[in-house]
Amino acid sequence: MTKRQVAEFSQLLKSKVDFRGELRTGDTFALITSREMTDSQITGQTRIEALMLQRGAHDYHATLRG
Repeated sequence: MTKRQVAEFSQLLKSKVDFRGELRTGDTFALITSREMTDSQITGQTRIEALMLQRGAHDYHATLRG
């Protein structure tokens, strides 16, 4: 993940998870990202489309629109 994606990920779930105090070893996450392309060239621009964070018995999901 890029630094920008880490910041976006934490921003999307900040109302549900305290990233400074609640994450533990064994917590897992998954991202679906898209990459911008012009013709056949990747521009370097990416976007998080959906994410999931699993903390113990709790799953947190977010899907972005637009």
